[in-house]
Amino acid sequence: MVNLARMALEGNETCKQLFMDSLEYMIKVAHHFKYKWPVFYDMKTLEILKGEKQPGKGGEGDVAGLYAFVMLHAGILPRTTAI
Repeated sequence: MVNLARMALEGNETCKQLFMDSLEYMIKVAHHFKYKWPVFYDMKTLEILKGEKQPGKGGEGDVAGLYAFVMLHAGILPRTTAI
């Protein structure tokens, strides 16, 4: 998603469309997991395959930051390139 956003900001309309079309799913997944990302999950069913790195250590902590970064791009993108 980050690379799609970067390429869309550079004017690639195909990447912009792919990025915009993927946002709804990305938001759905974030809401499903309440922004606490498991290590592995099934992309279709959202079934958690591995929830934590180690017992009591939580899931993927860096994904929340990456999600926020992508959402910032989502806010910028519609204003910077033509649809």
